[in-house]
Amino acid sequence: MRSRTVTIVWVVGLVLAALIYALGPDDALATLFALADQAGAALQQAVAELGGRTFDVLRALAVGCFAVFFALCVIATGRGQATLWLMLWVSLLFLLLVWHQGREATGHWTLAFLLSAAAALNVTRRLEGR
Repeated sequence: MRSRTVTIVWVVGLVLAALIYALGPDDALATLFALADQAGAALQQAVAELGGRTFDVLRALAVGCFAVFFALCVIATGRGQATLWLMLWVSLLFLLLVWHQGREATGHWTLAFLLSAAAALNVTRRLEGR
């Protein structure tokens, strides 16, 4: 592991500790969940304002990115890279997010798209050796 990566992990850990201390250890988790709920609601509202077609495009992009991620994981596993756990967790999270049906689940589909796109980009980077 590179020295820079280890340093970044330590800095993020210390910032997280400072954030928890500032919020109060008892209220930190509740505050973070409330912030996540507010961000999800804002994201859902923004997508809803764009209209029904955007929702269809968003669902198609989420499924397409997930398919790309899954195929890249299979390729990476064939090349001897450890991607089985990543494939398992991302698949589980994706399914949990999209299990909700209907137009009211826009926020879930948005998060599923962001998850699958980030995971696909991560595996692409691994395959390219970066």
